[in-house]
Amino acid sequence: MRWAWRQRGAWGAITLLLERLSQPRRRVRPHPFDRAHGVETSGVIEGGALAVGQPHAEFATFYQAVPPSRMRAVLARWRETPRVLPVGEYAFVDVGCGKGRALLLASELPWREVVGVELDAGLAAVAERNVARWTAVGRARAPMRVVCGDAVTVALPEGPLVVYLFNPFQAPVLWELLERLQERTAPVEVLYLHPRQEWVFAEFPAFERLWWEKIRLAPEDVGVELASRVLDCVGYRLRPVD
Repeated sequence: MRWAWRQRGAWGAITLLLERLSQPRRRVRPHPFDRAHGVETSGVIEGGALAVGQPHAEFATFYQAVPPSRMRAVLARWRETPRVLPVGEYAFVDVGCGKGRALLLASELPWREVVGVELDAGLAAVAERNVARWTAVGRARAPMRVVCGDAVTVALPEGPLVVYLFNPFQAPVLWELLERLQERTAPVEVLYLHPRQEWVFAEFPAFERLWWEKIRLAPEDVGVELASRVLDCVGYRLRPVD
């Protein structure tokens, strides 16, 4: 209820409670991606059940894996953006990586490394198993690792970064993360899918918005999971320090 109060306000929390008492739990069938690759990335978990007891747990939004076609479209849009450095000079960091589907898909590109940061220990353990399986069968084109920790305190890779966010937390945590990132001297780019807290970027003029796109599902992902057919995604770049 504390999480729901934070996320939805008093009336929203009461409404959510009534819905849970009156409706059976929805089941989400595993995505064919999981069966095809021997991994476990499907499911939906509301933020109130994530990272219980951790300092920033009350700001968690939800866990839901990004549909494969949408993640590939986000990365394709980023690659179309004019930039100074080739892909291989960036580390890709998924903040709030959950079970790691976005990490697996990101590793189809030759990044310097692919890193998942996840506050919930249970989800981080699943992501580690998925990464191990993906790497063992030779699908990863970059070194991969998962870090269980808080996005505002965990050590991030040195050098250029592409930070991926699938609306993992509310504004207070995003604020602290952007404060950290704006202090970096190496290039930083942010891919923010489902940007519910996008207004926070307006408070950080060091981040320049490069594009805002509507990312649609490919036909093979429509109706497979509880995913919207269209979600917004925003691309940002940290302006270099003069």
